[in-house]
Amino acid sequence: MFRVFLGAPTKNDISKDPASFRWQNVSSTSPSASKRPAGTQPLPPATLQAASVRISQFYKHIIFDDEEGDEGALDGTFLEGQTTAISWDDSLEDGDEPGAETIDKSKSAVLSRADTYATQEEETQDISAYSSDASSIIRFPSFTFDLHTLLTLAKVSKTPAYSKASVLAAVLEIEGPDVIHIKKGPDAGKEVSLLKMILGDDEGSVCKLTAWREIAECWGAENASGIKRGDVVFLESIGNFFNSLLFLDLSISKETSSSSSTSAALTASPNLKSRLQICFRTMPSGSEDMQYRPDLRLGYSDATVRKVGAVVAWFEGMAGLS
Repeated sequence: MFRVFLGAPTKNDISKDPASFRWQNVSSTSPSASKRPAGTQPLPPATLQAASVRISQFYKHIIFDDEEGDEGALDGTFLEGQTTAISWDDSLEDGDEPGAETIDKSKSAVLSRADTYATQEEETQDISAYSSDASSIIRFPSFTFDLHTLLTLAKVSKTPAYSKASVLAAVLEIEGPDVIHIKKGPDAGKEVSLLKMILGDDEGSVCKLTAWREIAECWGAENASGIKRGDVVFLESIGNFFNSLLFLDLSISKETSSSSSTSAALTASPNLKSRLQICFRTMPSGSEDMQYRPDLRLGYSDATVRKVGAVVAWFEGMAGLS
């Protein structure tokens, strides 16, 4: 049922007999009235596929290809057939290598719902509510972080080696998690998880990030809480350890032959206490993804929400989703 107000009455209308006016309730049986509003339903498979092609074209100079010089670049990793040998860099300080310490992934890997003013129980209820009646749910942005701690991907590439950083970026590609075998070091003989990502930000910069161990398992989970392509994420305490990988600043030129330059190879690990928060899911494929699509207009007065909105707008424009 809808009640339509057609504006305030004029002074002349007020002076007239109110008996000449009446309220009328009008109900609509149009099928369009039951449709979900824009942005509250999964995207069609064809749309997701087309967006994926555009994204791949955007970063195609930065690929996970061991034949292009990636061997040994990330934490001294070398591929040998079906197994991987890892030799730790002797220059790393104690505790800096990915295998130095294991921390509970539930405390380090993902920013908890308490940190974002929501509980896991509320999250489960919201998923159910979206499945039954998405049009009745209004999701307020619940992410929170300090804008002053953020570095752009271009600036991260210029920070000193072995430093930590926090970034806000979109996930352009994700690979894994895979299991690798450690050949050397304090954890020789053990198997650990490895997750690779390509990140992009609203300045058009692109770089790689590798997550290790429990962090890789948690961030790469197959359920809705795992990272998906197109997610706008806040990453905290990620390390700039190896600055020899390919980096492109695509804002300089849109030509596919853009030249590369030296940059950070970002690392996330339990020892670094790296954490991740999904701020917005731009490419939802199921109803469970709607919990990560808050209405950014509701918090637009907040600078943090506007920053997230800027990254979302950049990604959707680049991927042809806007």
